[in-house]
Amino acid sequence: VIGFLPGYVNEEGIASGGRFYLLEQVERFGNWCGWHLPRLFQHDGLTATHLYDLMLVAIMGAMALWIWRRSARQPREIARRALALYLTLLVLSTPTYPWYALLALALLPFAGKRLLLATLFASSTAVLLYLQWWLPGSPHWPLVVVYGGSALTLVAVSLWSGFSAIRWKRLFAATPKRMALSSGQEA
Repeated sequence: VIGFLPGYVNEEGIASGGRFYLLEQVERFGNWCGWHLPRLFQHDGLTATHLYDLMLVAIMGAMALWIWRRSARQPREIARRALALYLTLLVLSTPTYPWYALLALALLPFAGKRLLLATLFASSTAVLLYLQWWLPGSPHWPLVVVYGGSALTLVAVSLWSGFSAIRWKRLFAATPKRMALSSGQEA
């Protein structure tokens, strides 16, 4: 298995960066703005792919550490956290094989209200990746729909979760203690 790993890394476009949809979008945006990510670090021998790989490992490591450090109140939370970790890996690594979304589909019953939309989108649109193989010319639009849409839904879910947490903290912080005691005494 380890002997085949370098061949797999080259074959799948991990070494060249051709596999990573989000890296391609960052490079397109950079070209549009007039700067090129690899040139910024050229004197150090780093490429955009190296930086993307480092960012992917850092994000996944930070997420895994954060998940590991928080205690789970219910057993479902463990599956929900594994799903969040897997969806992030799926969006960042952008595999071209649709069957990688099957794990997200298997964890769908544990998604909860926050991850439901992102999980449904990632698992239901993954079938479009077959079109990239079957249609002539290997069109790019299935990657845009699957990974661009999954990235947007994951960001939207993250922002919604963050804003919801802030809103609930403010709501409970704004409740005067005297009101809470008097309403508790009346009950």
